[in-house]
Amino acid sequence: MAPDDFKAFVDAAHQLGMMVFLDCVYNHFGRAGNSLPLYARSFFDAARDTPWGAGIDFAERPVRDFFIENAIYWLTEFNIDGLRLDAVHMIEDRTEAHFLTELAAHIHAECACRKRHLVMEDSSNRTIFLSGDLPVEERHDGAWNDDFHHAMHAFVTGAKTGHFADFADRPFEKMAATLAQGYVRTLEPELVFEGQAMPAPASLSPTTFVHFLQNHDQIGNRSYGDRLLQPEREALYDLLTSILFLSPQIPMLFMGEDYGETQPFLFFCDHEGDVAREARENRIHEGLAFATLREGERPDDLIDPNSPEAFLQSKIDWGRRNAPEGRRRLEQIKTLIGLRRRFVIPYLADIGRGSGRLLAGEGGRLAIDWRLSGASLQLRANLGDSEALLPAVGSEVFYRHSAATEREEILPPLTALFAIKPT
Repeated sequence: MAPDDFKAFVDAAHQLGMMVFLDCVYNHFGRAGNSLPLYARSFFDAARDTPWGAGIDFAERPVRDFFIENAIYWLTEFNIDGLRLDAVHMIEDRTEAHFLTELAAHIHAECACRKRHLVMEDSSNRTIFLSGDLPVEERHDGAWNDDFHHAMHAFVTGAKTGHFADFADRPFEKMAATLAQGYVRTLEPELVFEGQAMPAPASLSPTTFVHFLQNHDQIGNRSYGDRLLQPEREALYDLLTSILFLSPQIPMLFMGEDYGETQPFLFFCDHEGDVAREARENRIHEGLAFATLREGERPDDLIDPNSPEAFLQSKIDWGRRNAPEGRRRLEQIKTLIGLRRRFVIPYLADIGRGSGRLLAGEGGRLAIDWRLSGASLQLRANLGDSEALLPAVGSEVFYRHSAATEREEILPPLTALFAIKPT
């Protein structure tokens, strides 16, 4: 794609009322094709290694300027609406002004004509870059919440190892907690700034967190690229989708998820030599991390990520979108978006901190009240396999998933309702 083609794409998206975010990888350079070490060794910290080579030395002024100017280039030259910053937990910076806060300050100052959004992926669950303890011009706007995904995935699939080990015990309760407060895992302070305490997740607005049932990492790093939607999970998957869209957090769908795509999405690349071999070996490592392989298992049928088949098998099936099941799911998503726009979004501006109150979150019983701006949003759901008694809502129910009941506080299995009550 030529630069002008990309600009045309962004313009077309804006005309349709859509924003465009760019996924920026500022935490590493690839192991293949990276010539910087040949002529700019000071760009890297030789004492710190990463899975992708030597760590980047963000204490160097030219290094910081390189990435800051790159971000501003994309935002201004292409009129992009925001950046998704990849794996910022791999950005090590012990300087007085952390690179991430300086990046935000420069973007907010130099792109002041309209709001530009900064959303981070941070496996360390740090809140310090998101909280009101920072000046507004140094703050980032949001973060992907892997805790929600991991707890939900452990609950649905029973996964107990790798990334899901922290959620193997009481995964449903932890999923409920993420909906009410955000992150559920805590950090050691030294992973943030020495001597500086980290704000609690509950101190953040729910709209800080981006929630998802699956994404490119969570599917692509699985050994067989299998998606969460499987025939035996369809009813539960539909229910979780309604919770995803009507809760106050920012919902995100992965490619094809809007119509229920089931085609695998594998890890694919085009490397040669040692880097290609490392990519193949890494499929074993990631298979363990994503609970799709057992310790010591090295299956012969794993597809080589460097092969054309890995790419070709990962292409979505557009025919499924127009099939009856695809059309049904697409209509479901359209309905949920419409309900979110009408009943949820008007109350999301300037939400106070710690707005979620968990009333029930065990044994498949889920009851949460969120205190929004001018209204209370209430969720009641039964993800178990028998009837559940839940706190009554006492306000206007604007959405029911599955069968209605005579008494709204008693929900049959795989049922949910959302209510809104102006305050």
